[in-house]
Amino acid sequence: MRVTFPRRGFPSPLLRRYELTDDQLRVLDGLAASDSTSRSELIDRSGVAERTVRSALDRLREHGLADYTGEKRGARWRLVGIARRAYGLPPIAER
Repeated sequence: MRVTFPRRGFPSPLLRRYELTDDQLRVLDGLAASDSTSRSELIDRSGVAERTVRSALDRLREHGLADYTGEKRGARWRLVGIARRAYGLPPIAER
């Protein structure tokens, strides 16, 4: 079952300075819907093509908005830093 997340209007003022594309914002919305997600789950959630999701995740990581844990097929992506604040999520607890 494919679930797409519609854009919720203009992004948070905290994210405006990054000049994100609509696809990048959809990927952020998909990441915000779960504490951590695989790239394939994110492709299903966001309704964005695989290559576009990969590109968006790379760009979001460069901006410090998303990061992953694990390696290759087991990698899990999540929002970090200011992106968590923009979506009203608590900071990630350090272990």
